[in-house]
Amino acid sequence: MAKDYQGTSVVVKAVDNAGNVIERRCKIPGMPAFMLGVNAGLCRMGSHKRYKAEQGFWYGLEFSRMLLPSINLFLSTAMANSKREKGKKFYETDIIPVEIGFRKKFSLDRLSPFFHVRLGFAWWQRSMVREVIHGAVDDSAGAVNPTIGFGVGSWLHMGRNWFLNLQADYTHFFNDGNDSQNARTLTRFGFGVKYRM
Repeated sequence: MAKDYQGTSVVVKAVDNAGNVIERRCKIPGMPAFMLGVNAGLCRMGSHKRYKAEQGFWYGLEFSRMLLPSINLFLSTAMANSKREKGKKFYETDIIPVEIGFRKKFSLDRLSPFFHVRLGFAWWQRSMVREVIHGAVDDSAGAVNPTIGFGVGSWLHMGRNWFLNLQADYTHFFNDGNDSQNARTLTRFGFGVKYRM
C-alpha cells in the first residue's frame, strides 16, 4: 500500500483459468484531519544567573493538523513545576507555555522519527520560601515572556489510530526587559500517547 495520505487509489484484480475477472477498487483515506495527544515527563529549569538548576515534572496537551504527509502544524500547552533547595531557602517555579509549531517526521514503517520548532509565550511564577516559617512565601515574582524552542523524538504506531511518542524539548524564555541575565530555559524529557481522529 502506498504510504502517502493523498487519496491514492488501489486496484486489486484476480483472474482465474477460465478468464473470469474480479476487480476491487479502494481509496486510501485522505490526510488525517486531526491528532490529539497527552504528554508528561521530567523537566529542568535553568537561568543565566549563577544558581543551581531546578528539577521537576511537566504534563500537557497537544492538538495537531496534518498539512502534508510528513509535516504537521501543532498547538501545545503544558504545565511545568520545578523545585530546588539552597540552605534554608526553598525555591519553586511554575511555568505554563503555550506554543505553536511545525513538525517534520520521517516514516520508517511503524517508527517515525521527527523534529519540530515552536514559537509562543509562557507565564511563569517563581516563589522563595524560608524554612524558618514553613509555608510562608517570602518573595514571589512572575511574568509573561515570548518563547522559542525545538525538539526531537519519535512516534511508534501502536495499531489502528494510536501512537506512542518519546521526545526531548528545549525552550528559551526571553525576558521582557531584554535582560539576558533573567532569561530562562526549560528542558523537557517525556512520553505521550496520541490518537488520530
